[in-house]
Amino acid sequence: MNGKHQDISFIDTVSKEPEDIEQYAKVHQLKISTETADLLLDPEVEAIVLARPHSLHVHK
Repeated sequence: MNGKHQDISFIDTVSKEPEDIEQYAKVHQLKISTETADLLLDPEVEAIVLARPHSLHVHK
């Protein structure tokens, strides 16, 4: 999702290598978590977007 929407905002991101996305998270004012479970327990999170690069999709 590019740009901003008045009803949707991203507040967190999950990465097993948080140091790799530190700068991106800072620019976009995102918290960094290392476990998806952290988002599930966060009362501020109302929805989760799962985004993966095409190279990680299962080929059928």
